[in-house]
Amino acid sequence: MGNCSSLLWINLGRNQLSGPVPDSFEFVGANAVDTFRSNWVNLPLIPVEMGECSALKRWLPGNYAPYTFLISDLGLQSRQCRVWWNLLLKGQLHPVELNTPLAYMQLSSNQLSGSLPNGIGLQGDFSILQLDHNEFTGPTPDILDEMPLYNVNFSHNHFNGTLPESLGFIKELLTLDLSYNELTGSIPPSIVSYTRALRMGVTVLKGISSAPILAVSVVSSLLVLSIVGIICLVTSRGTYVRNDNGEDSSSDSRFKKVARDQFHSRRNLLKIPVSTFGTELAVPKALAYFDLLVATDNFSDVNIIGNGGYGVVYKAKLEDGSLVAIKKLIDDGEKGDREFASEMLILGNVIHDNLVPLLGYCASETEKLLVFKCMTNGSLDDWLHERSGGKQMLDWSKRLNIAAGAARGLAFLHHSCAPVIIHRDMKGSNILLDDDFNACVTDFGLARRMYGKDTHVSTIVAGTLGYVPPEYSQTWRSTTKGDVYSFGVVLLELVSGRRPTGFEYDDVNDGETTFTGGNLVEYVRILLSRGRHQEAYDPVIKDSGSSQELFQFLKLGVVCTEELPSNRPAMSDVSKALDQIQSSYNSRSPGA
Repeated sequence: MGNCSSLLWINLGRNQLSGPVPDSFEFVGANAVDTFRSNWVNLPLIPVEMGECSALKRWLPGNYAPYTFLISDLGLQSRQCRVWWNLLLKGQLHPVELNTPLAYMQLSSNQLSGSLPNGIGLQGDFSILQLDHNEFTGPTPDILDEMPLYNVNFSHNHFNGTLPESLGFIKELLTLDLSYNELTGSIPPSIVSYTRALRMGVTVLKGISSAPILAVSVVSSLLVLSIVGIICLVTSRGTYVRNDNGEDSSSDSRFKKVARDQFHSRRNLLKIPVSTFGTELAVPKALAYFDLLVATDNFSDVNIIGNGGYGVVYKAKLEDGSLVAIKKLIDDGEKGDREFASEMLILGNVIHDNLVPLLGYCASETEKLLVFKCMTNGSLDDWLHERSGGKQMLDWSKRLNIAAGAARGLAFLHHSCAPVIIHRDMKGSNILLDDDFNACVTDFGLARRMYGKDTHVSTIVAGTLGYVPPEYSQTWRSTTKGDVYSFGVVLLELVSGRRPTGFEYDDVNDGETTFTGGNLVEYVRILLSRGRHQEAYDPVIKDSGSSQELFQFLKLGVVCTEELPSNRPAMSDVSKALDQIQSSYNSRSPGA
């Protein structure tokens, strides 16, 4: 196999191989650099059929320069390969000039080495540049101030030398992490001038005063520097009405000033643009707050299609006739515009067929609006529990399709995003359906914004009664296994047609025992333990689903809702299990 001259990469994962790697493997992919070296600027078009995304997740030879591949793919705005991390990419970065601006670059947790070229600034206007946990050496580039960066993370590398003065002139910078490198020398005054906190080893300087700090010497070989915030000084230029003596005029004049200021503030609000993300998914045309106001009839209650813990959702018909959904967020008042924009940029680039895409956002000091694709068929919760005759419309085929699709979307958040996106409020009302009853998960990432983001720990238990895993009330820590529990409750809802909680579980007598204060999870577990699992099935699907499929589906819901998080499967395994059940159904019902 190693003598195959055309072999560029190989994937031998998840096997039980042992022994040394054959010598012939030294030459695997030996011609890769020669193939691409002359194409750093004009890369050949890669056929979609070759699966470039899948190929890049495989093993790559050490002498291959993958950055050229990445730039090509990012420039083409690939759907699911926009961000690269944990891919064990090897080689050095080479500057590549592009005409297409890039929103962000994340190449964290790879094996990229060598120095970081100053030409990295040629790639476009980055907002986020994360190259942490690699093996980069040499100085940090001196041209970062030319990019509108919000977030820079070069931590856990081997950068050395002194910090460039230009780091202090990145105008939009929100966070800068250069920790765990080999930087020496002094902190440039330009950085100290706006830093709220500098952390060097065990020394912490907080709230830098007005006294100038020109430089802080760093004598150790390890400089730990974290800029956790920026003090922004805003000079407010008010319009005052004054009399001839230079004093404030009458209260009537002051009232007119307030009214005039409110008018100008409102007029400026109407002009605020809807920001988009440069993906292939976008709002039909350039929009402003005024367009959203018109599309919702001034956010009329008639257009409300959803109401939850994060805000109210309105159906909106744009000028060209297209439909979108607009979520008016409940503002927590804690996060600034830049941090909000940075978070929306990340969420806007999370694209998957089973996730409701964020098309854009509009933010002011008083309101934050999110524009989503409109899912015309409502939510799973509506069909199961709210619509008259809705449950009867959801036959076994549709329920399988909904479960499998939602699982794929949630698995993508857990296993294909970095950092991992934990939903924290998985439930039937957050699974939306299109005209063909294909499922899309919504509201991902919003709980993190509302309740805090520090390692997903919060003093408020996010989630909805009946879906919250038991450990959340003790640990206050959201995890992927918590999402699995919530999804397991959704599976039990689908197979039983029952709500997760309610009066129907009070004083339930199953002929042997009466139990009080139960819920759907407990109810199904008791029936299953007594061999009476068929009583848990919704009568609507008993005839269309085979006994084996229904039982496997029910068991999967029970396993997902195990009390101990360690006993629950990963979402990737849940997704595979549902795909197998759906495949079994399709094989016996080819016309379905």
